[in-house]
Amino acid sequence: MQKLFNTEFEVSMRLLILLDSISNLNEDELAYLDFFSIYSKSFNFENDNLNGDCSFPINEITIQRKLIKNAIKDLVLKSFIKVNYDKIKGYVYSVTDDGYSYVRKIDDPYSRQYQQNVRIIKNSISPISISKLKEIAAQRRDD
Repeated sequence: MQKLFNTEFEVSMRLLILLDSISNLNEDELAYLDFFSIYSKSFNFENDNLNGDCSFPINEITIQRKLIKNAIKDLVLKSFIKVNYDKIKGYVYSVTDDGYSYVRKIDDPYSRQYQQNVRIIKNSISPISISKLKEIAAQRRDD
């Protein structure tokens, strides 16, 4: 059976959509924001979780981090995102012109909902900081 959610390709596309909406994010910020965007209901941002309800086992978070690392490498190698160094945040990522063009071609219901979730989260917690993201993660609701 083919895996439906959280393939490396899917994570790459989500990160590209995320970075198209919010630039100059480090790996930790990407991980939190991606997780909140997928499980937006669980973090009180939306009414539904994109990948369905989940009890967030620790191994899923670990797997997600590995997928994000690999997705970042892949997107950099494809010149869809670029890396810069920030004295406070460390390595940060943003979309290149090629990445921007690619994002404009992504048009399916899942991606549109993900993009909407990212915008809602961005507007809810701007300015984004790692301490704010950790605080939100700690307040996750279980229902």
